[in-house]
Amino acid sequence: MTEKGNFEDRLSALESEMGDIKQRLQRSEKDAAAARVLAGGADRDTSELRIELREFREQNMRLHNATRADIADIRGDITEVRGELGQLNGRVDTLTLEMRSKFDMLTAGQQQIVNLITLALDGKGGEQ
Repeated sequence: MTEKGNFEDRLSALESEMGDIKQRLQRSEKDAAAARVLAGGADRDTSELRIELREFREQNMRLHNATRADIADIRGDITEVRGELGQLNGRVDTLTLEMRSKFDMLTAGQQQIVNLITLALDGKGGEQ
């Protein structure tokens, strides 16, 4: 009878342990289901993030291309302005030479007037 009593105790302990294992299995199944839901959400989020990143890269590339085009236009404008400045510098140099020449002529003319006035005054001064 001791073996029978021992057997029943062991069977009872085993049944109790199996009940615990069943509960743990059910919790594990629920956790696994929740993990699948979370993984699905993460997968969707990752897909959306990939799409947004791709769109960002495309927009960024368009902006870089537009900036490159603008810089090329600005370089062309600067080259054109430099050419015009070179022409203006040449024109200013020419006008400066013309003005100096005319100022020299005016100075010479004024000196002749001064000489004539001096001669006229000296001639009158000698007559009196």
